[in-house]
This record gives sequence, structure tokens and C-alpha cells, in this order.
Amino acid sequence: MTNTKNQLKSMYDQLENLNITIDKSVKSITRAACMYLSLAIEYGVLLTENPTARIVIYDDRIDFGVSMNPMMDMINNRVLYRFIGDAKCEVNDQVIDYVGNDCIEANEESHVFQQMYTKYGIN
Repeated sequence: MTNTKNQLKSMYDQLENLNITIDKSVKSITRAACMYLSLAIEYGVLLTENPTARIVIYDDRIDFGVSMNPMMDMINNRVLYRFIGDAKCEVNDQVIDYVGNDCIEANEESHVFQQMYTKYGIN
């Protein structure tokens, strides 16, 4: 069990320096959407076991790149998270905003949130 805990700690430590970029279809992301998407990115990185991937946020999805997790069944060698329904990118101003009904309880001190909000956040 200690080995599993060490592996999880190692994965969380690697969340500090993720390569997160946005596609040209997105100009900025609201604070609420940064909270929502940062949680999705944290879970996605842990699931794919690939903290060195180039993570790209598009107007309707997050592309996590290739999974290093042998237990994942890959389609077209890409891991995607589609956030249609909970987040929406306005076509005119190219801002992603959270439009879901759930209360977001993301840790504003998480490295992923801080990285995203510092680079792309508004509000």
C-alpha cells in the first residue's frame, strides 16, 4: 500500500509543471471555468499517467495527448475530455465560461488552477 501512496504523491508532485496551452479558438477562461477545467486536467493527468504531455484546451474539449496508462483503451491514440454541457466557449468573444449547475469546489491553491488562471484567466 505504501508503494501506491508514493506513486500517487509522485503524480501529484508532477502536476506543478504541466504544459497547458490554449488553442486559437480560445482567448481566455473565466475563473469558474478555470476551477472546473483544472479539476478535469488533474484527473485526466492522473488517469493517463502522462504529466509530460502537451495539454491543449480547445473551445469544446481538452486534449491530453497519448496515455501512458496500459489499462486505458485508446481511440486514435488521443485522450480527450469533452466539456460540452458544463463549460461553453462563446464564439464571438472566445471566452470559456462554466455553465454547469453543480457548485465547483476546486482548490484555488492547486498548481493546475494557478497555472491556468495566471495565463488565461479573466474575472
